[in-house]
Amino acid sequence: MATLTHLVLLKEDFAGAAGLPEALRVRTEIPTYSGFLERVAKVGDEWHLRPELRRPSLETLAAVKDGDLYIFERASAEIGFCYVSFEGAEIRQTGLASCVEINKVGLYPGHTGGGLGRSLVGYVLSDLFKMGAEAVCLNTRDSNHVNSVPFYERMGFQVTGSEPVCEQVPVPALVNG
Repeated sequence: MATLTHLVLLKEDFAGAAGLPEALRVRTEIPTYSGFLERVAKVGDEWHLRPELRRPSLETLAAVKDGDLYIFERASAEIGFCYVSFEGAEIRQTGLASCVEINKVGLYPGHTGGGLGRSLVGYVLSDLFKMGAEAVCLNTRDSNHVNSVPFYERMGFQVTGSEPVCEQVPVPALVNG
């Protein structure tokens, strides 16, 4: 049994972020469903995909397009990503109308550690607050990474709740589309 933790970062609690190291770049693109799934698969095992992403409804497919995909690069090679949703964000956690949700963030194997995640997520947060977000929400499972909650807390996020969740059974292949 894993724990799903809900976190929120209010704009006034964000301490800001240092600039990106020279070798790192971030670009944004409009996400496609298949591109999103390919990136998720590079970060971890397929069982990290929520059930609605494995067998998506038309609503789920449309929701992927209502956000931005931040692509993290080092020396022109993609090393990770962050998908941010603007529609249907976790407003219930804050009551704020301009709350956005980080749906998935990850660095590819071989690029974790050394502060890259903090620099890159800090960049994304700065960008979101500059665009007018009042808060950024996210959910994380301790099965994704045992230190994910402390990582986000060091960035200023506050835990708003948690709940036990059953891990999903691995699926044989990603959904194409």
